[in-house]
Amino acid sequence: MPGEGIMDQAHYQVHRKKLLDLILYAYDPKNDSPIVVNPARISPTLLVAGSFYGSTAKVAAFQTPSGPQRAICYSVGAVFACSVYQPTSFARGDRQVKQILLGPLRGENERALGLLGNVFDCSSLGINTFGVTAGNGEKIQGLSIRTYPSPSASSGNVTTARMLPGMGFTPSKGARTGSSGSGDSRPSRSLLDMRDKTAWGSNDDIAIWDARHLFAARGLKEVFKHDKVTSLKRLERDLEFGEIAMVYYSASTYPVGAEKNNFTSAVQALSLNLYGVVLLASP
Repeated sequence: MPGEGIMDQAHYQVHRKKLLDLILYAYDPKNDSPIVVNPARISPTLLVAGSFYGSTAKVAAFQTPSGPQRAICYSVGAVFACSVYQPTSFARGDRQVKQILLGPLRGENERALGLLGNVFDCSSLGINTFGVTAGNGEKIQGLSIRTYPSPSASSGNVTTARMLPGMGFTPSKGARTGSSGSGDSRPSRSLLDMRDKTAWGSNDDIAIWDARHLFAARGLKEVFKHDKVTSLKRLERDLEFGEIAMVYYSASTYPVGAEKNNFTSAVQALSLNLYGVVLLASP
């Protein structure tokens, strides 16, 4: 499809049908992971706004007989900037985050935010975007999907990372302060482990998996499966500008509060909390 940017097969040598299947995927618990959803495509009746361990933050979740269980959401887009393999400084530089700045596909982000607005029962839902400057000097905005900030190594305290108030992040019950214990160092061991927390910290391991061979124009007949993602080869580098990626995250809300000047009418804002990244195609 010439002229469709990241869907340009000649530019990316990508298998268009496989990529479109991933973009159009909604939820298929019979044939794939029952905890992964595409918020741009599912029905809003599938998810509820759940709370965990006494936190006031609301998290997109499945309602089960035993209570709400976090949903793993995903979005596909072009990478604007990536600091997942190596964290980047945050705020005044005394904290760090792992994050990816993603340019979502046309229309997909709007549908996803509309769905989440229904799930969280918000007529207006704020979301922060962050900009980068392209090589031609043009400023472009993208979604920031990130971990919660942790003290940087230079601060001298990287093992007792405390949550910033109001960020909408909920650690697991075993680490209420957000500290990175040895048991939490690899949330990517399985999808179930990945969603054990609403948000992981920058001291936790966030995987970047390489699925380019599954989406190559002349690649394998094998079909990408979410429930097999952790068996893919891991990349030991950050992604580069223009690469196509799928990002796993949890979606949670927090009161706008001190950020009220950033949003026109929203009283709740959305956190997209990074779980993992899958590289789909490179230019």
